[in-house]
Amino acid sequence: MPVERIMEAYALAGTMPHVKPLGLSIHIGSQVFTVEAFKPAFEKLASTVHELRKQGHTVARLDIGGGFPVIYKDESLLDLQAYADWVRDIILPLDTEIQMEPGRYLVANSGILLTRTAYVKKKSLS
Repeated sequence: MPVERIMEAYALAGTMPHVKPLGLSIHIGSQVFTVEAFKPAFEKLASTVHELRKQGHTVARLDIGGGFPVIYKDESLLDLQAYADWVRDIILPLDTEIQMEPGRYLVANSGILLTRTAYVKKKSLS
């Protein structure tokens, strides 16, 4: 959603007695292999938070998404230290609750499929 629409949505919510916007959410995609893609997203999110607060809105929560890659073949893991540094430097100073969705990054390679043959169909060759 473009920033202008976010501002409009917050303004509209401010006119509704039973609606209270609490925060913002971003998700830049799945299987994001370049950690550098997260920094501009975090910077844009921080800029939007500052703009909303300048207009008198409260931003108490941020969902900073996920999109971490899973190694299926030759993929590379993200530089998680760089990611953590940007969260520390860009997101933490915003003083909000933080939620993230690492999703399958945590669990994709942790399962095993167990099966049992229930029936074998015999086929006649004649």
